[in-house]
Amino acid sequence: ALLDYSAKVAVASFQPGQTNATFTVSVTDDVLFEGDETFQVLLINPSPGAVVGALGVATVNIVDDECAIDFSAPDFSAIEYTGTASVVVRRAGGTVNPVTVELFTTDGTAKSGRTGDFIAQNATVRFDGDALVPIPGGGGVVFQKGETNKIVSIKLNDDTVGEQNETFGVTLRNVRGPAQGALPGAVILGAVTNAIVTIL
Repeated sequence: ALLDYSAKVAVASFQPGQTNATFTVSVTDDVLFEGDETFQVLLINPSPGAVVGALGVATVNIVDDECAIDFSAPDFSAIEYTGTASVVVRRAGGTVNPVTVELFTTDGTAKSGRTGDFIAQNATVRFDGDALVPIPGGGGVVFQKGETNKIVSIKLNDDTVGEQNETFGVTLRNVRGPAQGALPGAVILGAVTNAIVTIL
């Protein structure tokens, strides 16, 4: 089994006037969907004349960065006269990294084109990752989790032709994570990469 971090024992030495010391623990990156995990760092055996304070145990959270991108459902529907069909693309798992996925439509009984039933789409869907966002008006920053859902709107062409319900397909492909900072395989396609849109 892969280790999540490298266990370590070290001595934190303080020089006269020094109030902080840094302790570094190596964390192992992988492409396993594990969820967030934790380990603890303990302070023990203080030198003579010193004591361990109230915060002698710290918990370190390893934030999982693996995620899967797919549709929220295998079927969507929209009424023709509303002019728009909406499909939901979701991210499951970690939200640390920005990721993208390509989405495209395919004709079914509904045909694309200006005089067709809908306007074909071939687009890149982007999910922003975790970020520190400035507070409006100044005064610091707040932590904002990365995006988990994106709504893609597909234009429908309303007409006066009496038709039965018609369908077209939407597909996801070519999911990508950041160019740096994540392992290949940290973002994958999920289970629902093809969906059907029914025009009512």
